[in-house]
Amino acid sequence: MEKRRDYLRKVRKEQRKINRMEKKLFDSNGKLKEITQQPGESKESFLRRKRKQQRLLQRYEKEKKKENLLKWNNYKKSKHPLAELKGKLLDKSGKVKKLVKKTGESDAQFAKRVSKQKKLLKEYKKELKNSNKDKKDKKIWDKLKPKHKKKNGMFGKIERDINKSIKKTKKSIKKDIKKSKKQIKKIIKRKANKEGLNKKKTKKITKKQNKKMDKIKKGSNNRLKQLHKKSKKQLKQLEKKTKIKYQQAKRQGIQKAKQIKRNATRKALTIKRNTQKKAAAIRRMEKRKATIKKQQTKKTIIQRRNTKTRKSVKKVTVTRRR
Repeated sequence: MEKRRDYLRKVRKEQRKINRMEKKLFDSNGKLKEITQQPGESKESFLRRKRKQQRLLQRYEKEKKKENLLKWNNYKKSKHPLAELKGKLLDKSGKVKKLVKKTGESDAQFAKRVSKQKKLLKEYKKELKNSNKDKKDKKIWDKLKPKHKKKNGMFGKIERDINKSIKKTKKSIKKDIKKSKKQIKKIIKRKANKEGLNKKKTKKITKKQNKKMDKIKKGSNNRLKQLHKKSKKQLKQLEKKTKIKYQQAKRQGIQKAKQIKRNATRKALTIKRNTQKKAAAIRRMEKRKATIKKQQTKKTIIQRRNTKTRKSVKKVTVTRRR
């Protein structure tokens, strides 16, 4: 569902469109502007202007009808998944729209449109099943989402914390790479203007640098994946060992069993701390690599001056005398 902020932006945009039309169509009193034939103007051009005004009027009336739809509650209903699908699939009578081959359309294009309609139909039937038949306007998104299933393991909370930290680092790496890509683009633009490089060459350099940045991101993500796997494995092994020890200690006394559990949680927390530290180190490494790539781009641009002005230098082999 769209946020209210985005909705308001859309409303303002529509309002501006309507205001522009009103300025063209109506005078200060709110009456429709009369189009008269100007001296020296041909009848053809005068009629053309009149037709243009009529078309604008029709468009204006259409937009005005839309304005009522843009009221928040009506808008929410129209953005309901079922309503959207209905608009795409069904006609006014409520039947599925019949697809007709357009002029100049190839068989493949028409087949593509047909398959798209079939997919939409499937989706529509699915949504109909999900919605309540008694309440026609039941909002699907109002249904409660299934609650997050908590892991019932001994170190379930610690595992969730590890998952969160790794997700966070992945997100931050993505942001860093995006930022460094923008900075590299700026550097290339600035340097290219100084060195007088072609647009084609600058585009080539930016593409190459972006590829390198993506490679860095991929590598760091893979390292994080491996780290995540390793931590999971360690926690599983710890859980296995502690369960056996805990059950053995229970027979001897509760105090000893509690101590074993305490020691195990301490070990699990160290695993969590170490994984978080390693994840942070991976991010730092990624940042360092990105900065090195930025410095390298400056050097590559200096080397790649316009090759048309520079002559090729032949390699000379020097033979030594014995």
